[in-house]
Parts: sequence; C-alpha cells; structure tokens
Amino acid sequence: MLRKLIVVGAIALLPTLAMAVPQARDWELTLSGTGGSDTDFEATSFGAEGELGYYAVENVELYLRQAISYTDAEGTDSTWDGSTRVGAAYNFALSDDWRPYAGANLGYRYGDLTDDSWIAGLEAGLKYYVNTTTFVFGQVGYDFLLEESFGDGVWVYSLGIGFNF
Repeated sequence: MLRKLIVVGAIALLPTLAMAVPQARDWELTLSGTGGSDTDFEATSFGAEGELGYYAVENVELYLRQAISYTDAEGTDSTWDGSTRVGAAYNFALSDDWRPYAGANLGYRYGDLTDDSWIAGLEAGLKYYVNTTTFVFGQVGYDFLLEESFGDGVWVYSLGIGFNF
C-alpha cells in the first residue's frame, strides 16, 4: 500500500518537474489587482494593473506597465488615477516553478486630484508556475516621486496571474 502511495505521489509531482522557464525572446503578460496605502494608512487605493514584458536575455525582463486605480483619501473626494511605467526585473532561477524576482521602474502618474509627476520604484515578488506557461504572483513595491525625498513614498502591493508566450 505504501509503495502505491509513493508511486502515485511521484506521478502527481511530475508536472512540477517539467515546468518551463522563460527563455530569451519570450513574452509575458500579467494582470493583477493592486492596493496601496500612505505611510499613515489615511489614504487607500485599489485598482487593476496590466503588464507586457519581454525577456531580452534569460532571467532579465523588460516591461511596460499600465495601472488605473480608485482612491479614497480622508478629507477629499474619491478620485481615479493612473500610471504608466517602464522597468526591468531580474528573475532568479532558483527552481523552475518558484521564481523570485526584483526590479526597478520609472514612469509617470496622473489623475483627477493627483499632481502629474514622474515616479520611480523598487519592487520584489515571487512567481509560482502552475503549468509551463501560467503563473500566479505576489509583489511588493515602494514608489516615490522624483521631486520628493525617497522617504515620502508609498507601498504598493499586487496579487495576480501571468502568462508566458
């Protein structure tokens, strides 16, 4: 009986051993929900984000990201805001199914009550491949205005799904 369980378990794990790792010249599309808060948690926003990435070389992804969000801040009317960014991320090849990554981006933010401004950010995340082309991911980033100090930034969180093709 134990031998049968081991064989069935090994067969069930075979798909995780055959995961594909994105190669140079592969594309990636991600869709995610986002949320963010200021350092005092007095202003909160929720939104959606899409990203189109290209692996210039193995493990290095260049991307274009578009975000739109709804913001509800204490003492103001609710607003719609957006940002467009370009960035790069390094995907660490620790295993085929778990892929941690870290990156940086530069972009522009705009919106109803947002001062249009240039932004930069640092981010880190983790992708888990559920099959050879599809993954789920979580990401944490820190964004700041280029006109302000680094310490006046905001934390941004994302959960989503992605596809390599």
